[in-house]
Amino acid sequence: MSDPVLLPRLLPSAISHHVGDRTASRGLGAARAGRVTDLSWDAGALTVSAEVSEQDGAIHHADVVLAEYEEDSVSRRFHTPGPGGLWRPRSSACDCPVGEACLHVAATLYRLNDLGSQAMRESPPAEWRSVLRPLLSSAQTTDAGTASLPRPLALRFDLEAGTTGAGTSRHHREIATPAHVEAGAELWLGMRPLTRGRKGAWIKGDLSWRTFEFRLAGREYDAAHGEALTRIFAAASVERSYSSGAIDHLWLNSITSPLLWQSLEHARTAGVEFLPGSGLAAIDLVADGDSGLDLQVEETTGELHIRPHLTIAGAQTTRGRLLGGSGVLDVEPTDDDLLAARLASLGSSVPRALRTLLQRREPLVIPAEDRQTFLEVAYPQLRTLTTISSLDGSVELPAARRPALHLTAAYATGDRLSLRWSWHYFDPDRRLPMDQRQGAHRDLAHEDEVIAAAMTLWPLVATDSPSCSAAPTPPCSPSTCWTSSPRWTTSRWRSPAPATPTGNSMRRRRSASPSRPRRARTTGSTSVSRSPSRGGRSRSRASSWPSPRAAASSCSRTAPTSPSITRRSTRCAS
Repeated sequence: MSDPVLLPRLLPSAISHHVGDRTASRGLGAARAGRVTDLSWDAGALTVSAEVSEQDGAIHHADVVLAEYEEDSVSRRFHTPGPGGLWRPRSSACDCPVGEACLHVAATLYRLNDLGSQAMRESPPAEWRSVLRPLLSSAQTTDAGTASLPRPLALRFDLEAGTTGAGTSRHHREIATPAHVEAGAELWLGMRPLTRGRKGAWIKGDLSWRTFEFRLAGREYDAAHGEALTRIFAAASVERSYSSGAIDHLWLNSITSPLLWQSLEHARTAGVEFLPGSGLAAIDLVADGDSGLDLQVEETTGELHIRPHLTIAGAQTTRGRLLGGSGVLDVEPTDDDLLAARLASLGSSVPRALRTLLQRREPLVIPAEDRQTFLEVAYPQLRTLTTISSLDGSVELPAARRPALHLTAAYATGDRLSLRWSWHYFDPDRRLPMDQRQGAHRDLAHEDEVIAAAMTLWPLVATDSPSCSAAPTPPCSPSTCWTSSPRWTTSRWRSPAPATPTGNSMRRRRSASPSRPRRARTTGSTSVSRSPSRGGRSRSRASSWPSPRAAASSCSRTAPTSPSITRRSTRCAS
């Protein structure tokens, strides 16, 4: 018998569930009466055996196969496993007339619990024994007659070609050949699970992807292989529900999640073999795939051609094509009229709006008269989605427009002038707040450079007022707003009144009579705000300086008593 300290522990509820409440009560009485003898635990076969005697002296032999609760099972959350782990009855057998799940089985299980508890009280085990028990138990070898070795798993890849435009249906597809590749036919790559047969060959058997729908499915197969295939099926099920029926193939063309490619790499690392199937002589999974667009101008017609640019391991693929939304498939003909396929994952999923363009086998033609319009309208949008290049240098790609710092001036109620700062992005056209934590795909480095330039070029300057002989310090903390303000020239100043920053604007108060608020109108890179009751105007320029800190906020100051306020125009290079 193995060390009693490492005997399995069973929950009474698990015993009652296996044999029934009434039989469990009778078995507990037999165990406590000392009628269970010769109990043994086979850790390799996961079987506990014992001799149980009846009250009339008859002896019966009981065998119970146990299964340990998984780490994330509900029972493990509420019960302490103990040094030997937390187990449950899986099946049982007895030579009594009942045959299984009888009182002899229940007595055997209760006696097993009593021996484990007694050993814990008399000699508590060392911590290392309980921690390493799962590892040591899995390393134990078993006899061929008592247990069978787990069966390995493999993935078979089949390549099919669409014979018509409706390639999504298998009724319109056939085994792919080099002729299909040369003709530009749509290729479909599918994979299915296989296992070793009794004669050593890879067979389908009763396997389907439904076998690996749950993590604990397929217990008779290699544990690492089964977990890898379970991950693959889970990644494929993210976007599509496989509701019913057997699932022989998973088609990579219809799976866009990057999780699939991570799962394939994990399966290969776990030892799952990749086997070439129909239409393939070899299949290989490589890394470092990339996608983009290549622009070329035809010298004779002046037309602009847009072609997909796919690479694997840094080398361009002449027959490469987008596979799903996150992979690249490259095929090469072999001597035996088959195809050798290479698969590579992309760094990120291709946007849905771009997939149709990358899946084209023929270039997209832009007429010569529309070429400039394409570069001005469509090119900036495409550049935000993928990498665009001109390999032959026939197209001069426009430089990306950098974001511009934008100031909007508007008269507000209470005789106030409100200055509101924001960022103007052009690819695509959008307006973002000064807070860099808001909005995606921001050029933070450029914004920081622009803010630094603005802070040095727009300080507050002194006036002829004795009370403002030096430039006043802005009342805002550097963490919430700029530490300097635009340069202003006035005839005379009043002493600045304390103010608190509000919102994302910088305000100045004027002494003239209030007027109806009016928003600024924007012309090109200059925003002009006019008030009909005042002859003056305030102007704000949007420069292409790059931006600053996490948030620029607002300041308020007391404005001069003179109704004429002129802002000194300052232009900064980007």
